[in-house]
Amino acid sequence: PCSEWGAIQREARAATAREIPTRDAWTRDEVAAMLALALEREPLLHPILLAALHTGARRGELLALRWEDIDLRGRRVHFRRTATPSGGTRQPKTGKPRQVPLSETLALVLQAQRARSELHVFPSPRGRAWAERNMERTWMRLRAGFRAVKVRCFPFHATRHTFISWALDAGHPARQVAEWAGCSLDVIERHYGHAIPGRSDMSWLDGKPVRAAHPMEPAGVQVLGKALH
Repeated sequence: PCSEWGAIQREARAATAREIPTRDAWTRDEVAAMLALALEREPLLHPILLAALHTGARRGELLALRWEDIDLRGRRVHFRRTATPSGGTRQPKTGKPRQVPLSETLALVLQAQRARSELHVFPSPRGRAWAERNMERTWMRLRAGFRAVKVRCFPFHATRHTFISWALDAGHPARQVAEWAGCSLDVIERHYGHAIPGRSDMSWLDGKPVRAAHPMEPAGVQVLGKALH
C-alpha cells in the first residue's frame, strides 16, 4: 500500500538513480484527480506539485526557487540551483542553469503564491525554506489517498516523466524538451521516445490545442473547474 514507508524509501532511492521508466507517467485524468486531492488535503503541496507537472523540474530545483527566478511578465522560470539535504543549495544536476516557459495555469497559481514569502517561491508552513524531507512527508500523506481516487502510486519524480511525455505527445521536438527538462537528448531518445516536430507554445498544459504562439490572455482560465482572474 501507499503508506508503507520502507517501500516508498526504496522506490525513492531507485528514482534518484535513474530516469523514471516510460510506463510511470500519469494520465490527464489522474493528474486532475491528484491536484484536486492536493487542494483538499494538502493545499500547501498543490502549487509545487503543479509546478513539477508543468515544468518537469526536479524536486530540489523547485524547493530552491526564489522569486528572483520567476519572470511572471515574460512567463519564464529560471532554474539556477537545487536544494541540498543539509538545507543549502548547489548548482543544478547538469551544472548549468536553464529556463522553462510558464503555462498560463502555472503563472496564475504563482501569482497567488507570491503573498506567502518574499524570498521562497515554495516555502514551508512557516514561510522559510522547505526542507526536502519535510516536503516528502507531505507528499507521502497525499499519496496515501491516491488509490481512493484511482491515481497510481508513483513517486514524486514521476511528475518529471509526465511532463516530458506530455510535451513529446504535444509535438514538441525532443531537443527542446531535453532543454526544458535539463537532461541530455540521449536520455529523451532512450527513455521517452523519438522526437516529434512541434512548437514552443505551452498552452497544451492548460488543456488547450498547441498553437504557434501564445494566444491573448482570456478573462479567466479554468483550473480544476474554477475560473481564476
